[in-house]
Amino acid sequence: MQGGRIPLGRAAGIPVGAHWSVLAIFGLITFILGASILPSAVPGRSAAAYGTVAVIGAVVFLASLLAHELAHALVAQSYGVKVTRITLWLLGGVAELAENPRTPRAEFRIAVVGPLASLGVAVAAFLAAYLTRQWFDPLVLAAIIWLGLVNAIVAVFNMLPGAPLDGGRVLRAFLWRRSGDREQASLKAASFGRALGFGFIVLGLVQAVFASAGGLWLVLIGWFMLMAAAAERTAASARQQFAGLLAKDVMTRQFDVAPEWWQVETFLTSTPGLSRGGVFPVVSYDGQPVGVVSLEELVNAARDNRAAAPIRDVARELPDDAIVGFETDLGSLVTQVPLRFGRDLVAVMDGHRLAGVITPDAIIRHASGRHP
Repeated sequence: MQGGRIPLGRAAGIPVGAHWSVLAIFGLITFILGASILPSAVPGRSAAAYGTVAVIGAVVFLASLLAHELAHALVAQSYGVKVTRITLWLLGGVAELAENPRTPRAEFRIAVVGPLASLGVAVAAFLAAYLTRQWFDPLVLAAIIWLGLVNAIVAVFNMLPGAPLDGGRVLRAFLWRRSGDREQASLKAASFGRALGFGFIVLGLVQAVFASAGGLWLVLIGWFMLMAAAAERTAASARQQFAGLLAKDVMTRQFDVAPEWWQVETFLTSTPGLSRGGVFPVVSYDGQPVGVVSLEELVNAARDNRAAAPIRDVARELPDDAIVGFETDLGSLVTQVPLRFGRDLVAVMDGHRLAGVITPDAIIRHASGRHP
């Protein structure tokens, strides 16, 4: 498990994983199907029969969510946009793009294809249920019809016009095409998403108070939309603030590296530039960045009688998206790579050579106009 993410393999060359929260949605769907929906649709079966069909139905539903995100990813790749990974989680899934689409047309097509994929699954499920009604067990048919209904709901819900939903991306593409300003379009789409989030919360609370506890699910969705819309606004503002800046414009060219085979004590006592920063890229024998370690982690290791340990045992893995090239757009970088003060950095490569690092301090200096 990596940062709460469980690797599941690759699809079309794209790493696929699931956040641990998927277990919650899997369990919830299985319970609702096996204890409520299927017994109501086809009464009189055993608990084992309901449970078995419910588990299979939940697995197929998660597979349909993967198909939704894979559709986004494949269309993004067709427009030359690199896809970092696909992750399934509590409220669906996300195809993480390494960069933003370059045109409104690309933005629109990447966004709309996900709901179309879910709609396609829904139509296929309804057709399968109709064509096999003479041969399949009614319990299986009920599960197939449920799969069609829930995918139709996913398609419609995702087309609501507010970020971070696919409909919000479609709205952004429309506004972007009309105004020519992508970031202003992002801010407006995020505002629509914020309004939708508040709407879901209010509707959910009303339902929870006057109807059923099921309204709490709408509250959860509304809260998620509020948080995601806020993140969208922050990202759009950052892209505006750092417009035109590249990684090479901000990176620190004088930095210390921590060879992964060195002992902690050796590094602490023989590196004269420790005062230049509290975090260091960890490099392999051939000089490639393979990890990151902070001064605090090294000092703590020495204090815990691990001074003789190699740095590789203390370091953390450097994520793939924290290794970038000279020409990487800074606005996109700061919105996609989490950077904690004294903990994280970005390695900037000049071809196969580590040429510089970007720390949160350097970004703040540029944001405030104090360049080193």
